[in-house]
Amino acid sequence: MRKLLAVLIFLLSFLFFIPKAILAAGEFSTDVAVEYKVEETGTTLVTHTITIENLFSNLYATSYTLALDNIEPQNVRVFEGAKNLNFNLKTDGSKKSIAIEFPDAMVGKGKTRTFSVLFEESDFAVRTGEVWEISIPRLSADETFRSYKVSLSIPNSFGNEAYVSPSPM
Repeated sequence: MRKLLAVLIFLLSFLFFIPKAILAAGEFSTDVAVEYKVEETGTTLVTHTITIENLFSNLYATSYTLALDNIEPQNVRVFEGAKNLNFNLKTDGSKKSIAIEFPDAMVGKGKTRTFSVLFEESDFAVRTGEVWEISIPRLSADETFRSYKVSLSIPNSFGNEAYVSPSPM
């Protein structure tokens, strides 16, 4: 009996270590479109357009956190439509996060909230001699989205690509 109780307590203790995103995964569907627009100077304008859909009638999202690893976002802006949203930029070593608080409730199954996170990043495009090397971050393995789309725009003056990985779809 003691062994069973110890095993049960041990297993239940793991519930406290499950990330919030995993716990909320069944409560909301998330669609993300990310646009990377490289300027002539090499600075990249990044736009995350995020849509969260309620899957239950009695729940709604109060906040969203965009986690960035080895990215130094500059001039961060967050808005929903024409309305600016409050956010906190947090740093933990090489990890940054943009925590967004929603000012109102979108209650109801099927209700959606679409908002955008914009920032500039100067390390995605690096010029080596006459060659521009452009690297955009990969999606971490544990991210779960209903859809995730990426677009990359570069100036014509950069010329044709020499190598692309992974291959565009």
